[in-house]
Amino acid sequence: MELKKDELSRNLGGGLPNNSIMVMQGSDGAGKSIMCQRFAYGLLSNGHSVSYISTELDLPSFALQMRSVGYRVDDYILDEKLLFVPMFPFIGESKLQGNFLEKLMATKELFDRDVIIIDTLSFFILNDQINDSNIFRIIHFFKRVVNLDKTIIIAIDPTNINKRFLSILTSVSDGILNIALKEFLGNLIRVVEVVRYRRSLSTPSSRVPFRVEPGVGVAIEVATLS
Repeated sequence: MELKKDELSRNLGGGLPNNSIMVMQGSDGAGKSIMCQRFAYGLLSNGHSVSYISTELDLPSFALQMRSVGYRVDDYILDEKLLFVPMFPFIGESKLQGNFLEKLMATKELFDRDVIIIDTLSFFILNDQINDSNIFRIIHFFKRVVNLDKTIIIAIDPTNINKRFLSILTSVSDGILNIALKEFLGNLIRVVEVVRYRRSLSTPSSRVPFRVEPGVGVAIEVATLS
């Protein structure tokens, strides 16, 4: 499943593996959301449809954020190639409901798209708020979705999610990307560390340093980290 042809695509083995669960881990502020947005834009630009579930932004804020980094998605939203689902609606109650994840799983339209991006899942599965039965039911649901020729990208803050759920999810995932802030030559830069990447078209880089630029979005750093 191709991303827009650029350095990001080449560094990640030529695109995203089809029929896969991709887990993207990182602490708050590391760059999970911008990478989710980059994946969404690249996939849409290559003719794929996307469902994007956000725990932070409403639709107007999402559209503005995407424009600010050069990822214009207005036409994709109007053409229904991009379905955006906010956890907190722009109009109406902003109260978090405990059964929000249940409602998402029951919404067939979400899973009609080629790729489902959840940014971030941590808000739905907090520490000590889920039992083993529900853990396995959610994992089984994700596996059923990818068996229907879909790909799921799940962003997670590992410090704010049930540890058992995270362990099981990463064990069944096809790709694991760790996003972190690293010090390099006295500067802090963002890095995608490729922990696992099954069925890629070519060998992915083990580390991909990147920066975020207004009007450009994700830009791959030329420097190599040791």
